[in-house]
Amino acid sequence: MKGNCIKSLLQESSASLGRSLETYWPVANRHTAPEKNPDPNQANVSLHVAHAMLCAGFAVFGEADYPLAARPDRLDVLGISPEGNWFLACEFDKLSYKNEDQPLEIMLKGLCRLEAFWLRKELPLDRFGEEAYRTSVECDCGYGLVGELYWVREGAEPSVLGFLQQPEQTARSETERRFLENLRRLDGVCVQPLPVREVPTGRYYLLGTYFQIPAPQRP
Repeated sequence: MKGNCIKSLLQESSASLGRSLETYWPVANRHTAPEKNPDPNQANVSLHVAHAMLCAGFAVFGEADYPLAARPDRLDVLGISPEGNWFLACEFDKLSYKNEDQPLEIMLKGLCRLEAFWLRKELPLDRFGEEAYRTSVECDCGYGLVGELYWVREGAEPSVLGFLQQPEQTARSETERRFLENLRRLDGVCVQPLPVREVPTGRYYLLGTYFQIPAPQRP
């Protein structure tokens, strides 16, 4: 059920981002030829995923702290379900690829970071109120979502898209092997790449992978 909700949020996000990019192109790089379409910032993905969460009734936060991190760290988007019993922690990274394996390397890094996230558990009733206190006590299930906007030029057939559509296949590179190994370890799910916007020189996709975050061990 939660997996279906996450997939639906990504579908709504890709559709709304695509509609926005039909209306206006928010990047103007004087040093890039116009036909190369400078890439939109990854913050646009965060914005549209947050909007989809809000429409679904989630409580939504940007730049939420990692309470259990050894050093200061922040999450791109945090959503707490309307029922208050599960949360979705999201990381979205830059679209800047030097090689074909880099999208998987970026997602793998995000998955490993999200393993360390959990909600704050010290929200005293007298300071934060009844609802926040109840969430800190009853929200005992968390999911991590890593996403990125991915550019495919016209005529190209990148192996990353094929791999994400069938991640159970045999890995063909060291990066694919490590990604698949960690995906299995986390019992993660790759969402089918979602088309966002097509332009004469290619197409943008929204990539996403999610998993259930193991609850931290409490003393």
